Amino acid sequence: MIGRALKLDGVKRKTAFEDVNATNFASGSIDSAVKSGIISGYPDHTFKPGEAVTRGQLVIF
Repeated sequence: MIGRALKLDGVKRKTAFEDVNATNFASGSIDSAVKSGIISGYPDHTFKPGEAVTRGQLVIF
């Protein structure tokens, strides 16, 4: 939703995260959000796309 609102490029592509490959439906939006400085992922180079977003994470967005 955030990617659409900010008109980020959502085309699937490779990301810097070990757990988000180019075939992931959100890979483009995730990569665009990282490059825009909106998100950064976890220190272990993962994004954990299958986990729910916490209230604290949502506030940061």
